[in-house]
Amino acid sequence: MAVKKIRKISSTVLIVLALIGVVAFGMTVFGGYIDPNAEYPEPVFTNVLLYTVYGMVAIAFLAMIIFGIVGFAQSFKTNRKAALSGLGALLGLIVLMVIAYFVGSDAPLRVGVDAQQFNTPSWLKLADMCMFTIYALIVINVLALIVTSFMSAGPKQHASASERKA
Repeated sequence: MAVKKIRKISSTVLIVLALIGVVAFGMTVFGGYIDPNAEYPEPVFTNVLLYTVYGMVAIAFLAMIIFGIVGFAQSFKTNRKAALSGLGALLGLIVLMVIAYFVGSDAPLRVGVDAQQFNTPSWLKLADMCMFTIYALIVINVLALIVTSFMSAGPKQHASASERKA
């Protein structure tokens, strides 16, 4: 009963969020332009799309934090070792992000006038941190997939029916 309710709620939330995203995208694409004769025409409803995405990311981030804390607390009550290993993974991610921030370059880029406000050492290092963290997590995931596939594909020790009788 509870599984059906959870599935129904999550499916409804997914459909609502997808519809909101489609409406915001449609408003941006089909809503016209502020100045259609400009060199780079700007859609009228760009802000609607951006704020929709910002809101969805903020809600997802808050949900991740809240459910992570609740899950950690519940796991800590039943299995402290598993809970602490999850906390260790989070700390490892934080260490990876700090290292990636300090490895990142702060060399100024040649960008247009509109992007000059983000051409500062802190923004450049932050952008590099995000990219390096993504690259490292992709490599870690691929290695984990390879290692776990070899671990689970090892020889199986099954006794045949004739060996069990003997």
